[in-house]
Amino acid sequence: MNHNGSSDPANWSYPAGYNPADPPKTVVRAKQTGAPNVGSAFWPSDSDLLNAPDFQTFDSLMNQAHGSAHGYIGGNLGDQHLLFRDPFVFFLHSNIDRLWAMWQRRGNGTERLDGATAYGSEGNTKGSGNVEFGDPNWGTLSPLEPWAGMNAQDQNTTGVVINMMPIRPWFAPENEQNLPGTNKNSQDPTVVFPPSYDTVPHSAYIVHEIDTFSDSQVQNQASYPGALLLVFDGFTLDELGGNPPPAPTLSVTFDSSGGPDASASVQVAPEAALTEGGGPDTPQRITYPLDITIVDPNVFNTFLDTRFVVIEASVSRFSASAFIQLTKQPNPYMLKGDPYWLSTDIRVFKLFRNGNTPGSNTIMPDPGPNPSDAAIATAALSYINALLQEFRGRTDFNNDLTHPFEQLTQDEQQSWLEQSQMIMGAPVFNFAVAKVRYRAKITAATGVQVFFRTFMTMRSALDYVYVGASPPSINYARSGAWPNGVPLLGSIDGDIASIPYFAVPRIDSVNQSMTGQPIDTPNVQTINAVAGQENVMFFGVWLDFNQPTNRFPFNPVGNGGFGGAAQPIRRSSVGCISVWSPKSSSSPAQARIRFRQGPTRRRRTGCPSAICRSTTPATPDGRRHTRSRTASCSSPLRLFQAQRLRFRRRQRKSRHRPLLSKGTRSTNC
Repeated sequence: MNHNGSSDPANWSYPAGYNPADPPKTVVRAKQTGAPNVGSAFWPSDSDLLNAPDFQTFDSLMNQAHGSAHGYIGGNLGDQHLLFRDPFVFFLHSNIDRLWAMWQRRGNGTERLDGATAYGSEGNTKGSGNVEFGDPNWGTLSPLEPWAGMNAQDQNTTGVVINMMPIRPWFAPENEQNLPGTNKNSQDPTVVFPPSYDTVPHSAYIVHEIDTFSDSQVQNQASYPGALLLVFDGFTLDELGGNPPPAPTLSVTFDSSGGPDASASVQVAPEAALTEGGGPDTPQRITYPLDITIVDPNVFNTFLDTRFVVIEASVSRFSASAFIQLTKQPNPYMLKGDPYWLSTDIRVFKLFRNGNTPGSNTIMPDPGPNPSDAAIATAALSYINALLQEFRGRTDFNNDLTHPFEQLTQDEQQSWLEQSQMIMGAPVFNFAVAKVRYRAKITAATGVQVFFRTFMTMRSALDYVYVGASPPSINYARSGAWPNGVPLLGSIDGDIASIPYFAVPRIDSVNQSMTGQPIDTPNVQTINAVAGQENVMFFGVWLDFNQPTNRFPFNPVGNGGFGGAAQPIRRSSVGCISVWSPKSSSSPAQARIRFRQGPTRRRRTGCPSAICRSTTPATPDGRRHTRSRTASCSSPLRLFQAQRLRFRRRQRKSRHRPLLSKGTRSTNC
């Protein structure tokens, strides 16, 4: 830049051929021979950048990669004053922005998306230095040039980089620096929030809040607002058609996609889209609640036992599909919470002797001083049975906050479970309780049976597959036919995958087969119909994973007795708790649990779940159906040095994954 002896930028001029408004007609490149040495010490790879733990590391690696790319192509790209003569510079810098956006989205929270925290220790830096001498230092508070213009800097608030070169049209005569929105710094939300590149994950799926509708249930209530959630994850408003996003196009058919039109019997109506805010190019989760109404109850006369209804939804060019079931059988169910892969109908808690839960009159019995393992088991089973009787003896219509179940905390920090049998010489007892709901006018749901089991953290798949008359096995193995079956150990590749729990004494699996386990009768119940409202029933177990009694080997063969190879449950790295039905075609409901072991906290993440079943007649193929939650854990299992164990009920993906085919749910804890 020629200053021409003047301090007024209006009198400055460019050397011949340097004026951006009058660029030369030639481009010079001096590409180095061979492939670029990406992954070397001087040219970090994309993986190196994306795995950077903080902004300072990312910035340092990016500067190396950026400089190496300029030098590799060379020519105009090797000269900071001439590089924008080469159109390739836009590809290079667009890729930098893409990698920056991908790195931001890999954060565990929102700190990489917030201008106040995205830049780490450089979050409030000011500008300084001299462009003319090649040492400008741009701070996050510096106005972004050239758009902000020559006069946007302030020594006190932004710092000053001197000898900047004016660039039209953000200078005379156009003076577009004066237009609204041009004076931004690096902390501005429109600058920080990552745009929606094609490498940003996009997914469209439908979440079931309710997936099964019975004839007795519909007699009681025909309309279900928000029964489904149509979710577009990682999309911008522009990608879906504007703000507000347009209503989805819906197709409702019987039996399969493209099947007979079902809209005259089952009405699906979208509510207004729920967005997370931001500009039209801000990637976010956009959710449409879908209301379901069974407008023609005679639809239940068109099939013998169960009929599927397929719902397909599309917005712009993006679509998702799911199905619901219509059934003639009683339909117990459990509710999801927020987030949707966690249930509000499962609680876990621990007690000491003579203790009780909030609002409950049931006292944990004292097994006496220096109690034997048998005395501890007797006290624990006596308590959980008494607690269930108390819970069942109090109505809990509409989630009555005075009911002791509702007073059990759902807060993770307050619901730690204990893996030590004793603390300061006092025994510690862990329990799980589930609430199962039911709607009908007249017909009771008889023989509703619930199984509880924990899952191994090392075996994260919780797939629940029900094909024809064949119930799930692997994780959900059982002995005998429902309703007289009992849960067995789940096994994958010879390793324990899941362990059942009971409200009755556990069989001696060291010397006996688990197929001889007594029926868990406290968890087989009838839920009566209450016309005009929802009724509930409570189920629960003693979680005896902190007991020293030998139970199972790490690699069990058969169902017992396991002899001298058996070890205590707590040595089996328990990671999840599940509540499920032995005769269900749907995946379990789930809840999160935290775990404390001994003097140090040993923590892991896991998944609990629940499904229930009733003793209504089966179809000729032996299938019975139940309404259940479809859910999963929100994040991959992580092990910490001082470890915490959480049980989650879950689905996953990344926290959000499209629904799979009926009876199958891919889950990871």
